[in-house]
Amino acid sequence: MTIAITGASGRLGRLVAELLLADPPGSPGSVGSRGSVGALGESRVPGAPGAPRASSAPRAADTPGAIEALDAARGAGAPGSGGALAEDVVLVTRRPAALADLAARGAIVRAGDFDDPAGLVAAFAGVDRLLLVSTDALDRRVVQHRQALEAAVRAGVGHVVYTSLSNPAPGNPVGEVTDAHRSTEEALVPLAPRWTILRNATYADALVPLWLAAAARGRLVTNQGDGRTAWVARDDCAAVAAAILADASGRHVGQTLDVTGPSLMGAADLGAALASGAGRHVVIEQVDDDAMAAHLVADGLPADRARLVAAWHRAIREGWFTQRTDVVEELTGRPARPVATLLTTG
Repeated sequence: MTIAITGASGRLGRLVAELLLADPPGSPGSVGSRGSVGALGESRVPGAPGAPRASSAPRAADTPGAIEALDAARGAGAPGSGGALAEDVVLVTRRPAALADLAARGAIVRAGDFDDPAGLVAAFAGVDRLLLVSTDALDRRVVQHRQALEAAVRAGVGHVVYTSLSNPAPGNPVGEVTDAHRSTEEALVPLAPRWTILRNATYADALVPLWLAAAARGRLVTNQGDGRTAWVARDDCAAVAAAILADASGRHVGQTLDVTGPSLMGAADLGAALASGAGRHVVIEQVDDDAMAAHLVADGLPADRARLVAAWHRAIREGWFTQRTDVVEELTGRPARPVATLLTTG
């Protein structure tokens, strides 16, 4: 079975790749103990002539929570997975050199660009299961994702797993993000022979720096009102994706799964977590959407990003992101990481 991951040099894609390449406990060797040659024709053995220099990017095993996630990908405690790992892992990226270290561990690295459909067909050749990680090009996502799906079908990929977002329904205040996910889901279902949709909740990781700054000054500025959401850790989403890709049973084909954190949190809950970690009281200051965006700009975010984050909190306030499940625990055998843990370990 050959598994491919798109966006493999990105944060989520790389985490999933790390999990699939991890050594089973007690294994005398690893998937990466053999060198391999990707479509670029580059040697994947460290130090071999023409081999790209190893990347300095952190390995999943070096990041907090990754030890548990590595076990998850091997099926530790995950019913039905049987601990299966891919015979071959294909990593598709626009930046092959960034994955030299994973190539040295046995991954096949192939160049692939969502704006080059013909190149994607070649990148997906021989792949049985594909993790389609959504791109970060908000203005081109719909076209890019459609081209990637069509390329996967042309290449003969049998099962496409797509990383979507919670509740991509019409009218969401962050429609510039959710509309593309909804369009991709609608294209995926009729196109792919078999499919699974992972609707990842909002990544807590992205906001940890802002939350820690709020804790340091003892004041959390927010526009989420009384809204609550189940913030999720990125590595938990990676563990779920890896578990599905490595599961030979096919029991998740045709399913849409909400991947969330362990509990719904309001502003007061978040403030309490910040106060506990900082050892000081944290005041909650509720503001309107414009004031929230201005506050984020003052905290150093670019204006467009600040507007998006403010709109995201508005969506939380209006109840768009209230999904909460136990999917992480059901698929990995361990509970999802709470925000309090992320605040202390990253």
